Amino acid sequence: GYEFVISSLGYNLTQLYSERINSNEHSAYYHYEKESRNKTIISNKQQDFSDSKIPRFETGLFNCIIGNNPLFTTHDLSQSTMPSGFLSFKRPIAKDHIKLVYSKNIEMDQSLSVRVMDAFSGCYLGYYVELSDSRNEYIINASVLNFIPQDSTIEAINERDNIHISSSPISWRYLRQPDDKLSLSEQILKKVLQNTVQTREVILGAGCFWHVEFALRRLPGVIDTKVGYAGGDSTSPTYKDVCNGNTNHAEVVKVCFDPRVCNARQLIDFFLAMHDPTILRSHGRRAKGSGQYRSCIFTFDSEMERIASDAVIDCRKQIKKLVSTDVRMVDKHSFW
Repeated sequence: GYEFVISSLGYNLTQLYSERINSNEHSAYYHYEKESRNKTIISNKQQDFSDSKIPRFETGLFNCIIGNNPLFTTHDLSQSTMPSGFLSFKRPIAKDHIKLVYSKNIEMDQSLSVRVMDAFSGCYLGYYVELSDSRNEYIINASVLNFIPQDSTIEAINERDNIHISSSPISWRYLRQPDDKLSLSEQILKKVLQNTVQTREVILGAGCFWHVEFALRRLPGVIDTKVGYAGGDSTSPTYKDVCNGNTNHAEVVKVCFDPRVCNARQLIDFFLAMHDPTILRSHGRRAKGSGQYRSCIFTFDSEMERIASDAVIDCRKQIKKLVSTDVRMVDKHSFW
């Protein structure tokens, strides 16, 4: 098996071994070089970012062409290096997204050579240079980078071959912070993700919404959550209204998630596993479809409703008990 590694930005940095790389996925030419026990990917084709890749001074993100790990942004790019095959950056987007490999360079009179590697794929990116005035530079081969404009959209990516979609973090706990808590490069990454990740939403209820939200927010692929009320008969209910039992609302959590990381069925299966959905021990009132602590899944489209219904049916077969979970499609404006 592989050691599971999560970066400071929430990305999966588990070593991408050569057998897990699809060589047909990328247009760049590369070959493998044996280094220690792992395969190191070396690009041997330079490309010019000055015209087609980066419209001058456009803000954006640079991902590794192998594995799509985010590495640098234009905030730290030396614009003067754009017309060349090598780009100079002041710093990576996160220190743990790269690895520095120190070795003696025989061709340079035994001087110390520092190679920059992608921490996810092992791709050889370029060199790290410590300058005399306390500045550092990362000299990166342009051919190992994909550029994603900050204002990219799903539609633009589908229409243009030279725009690539960014990879997604496993955990959003760090990037979920307000922008003023993030660096400028981290804000660029967050913006790219907000523009390009095709999110889905579902409403889940399984008891006190604070407890349910606490568990759901820690799931891989869950981008954001919001507590509230749904499934009732009135509009804009208050906590007091719901507790009085007259509105028929349930305490719920609206979940926004990335299906590339956690697909809808996985999310529903986890939800059913995190509480007791049976009628005999249902939360709140015992009747199906009632009680503010009842088990419920409210969807915004028929596909999600089908996925949830199938999961509930499979759950009932597995535990060999009746399941009280209420599954139905609701209007987006029915969450309060």
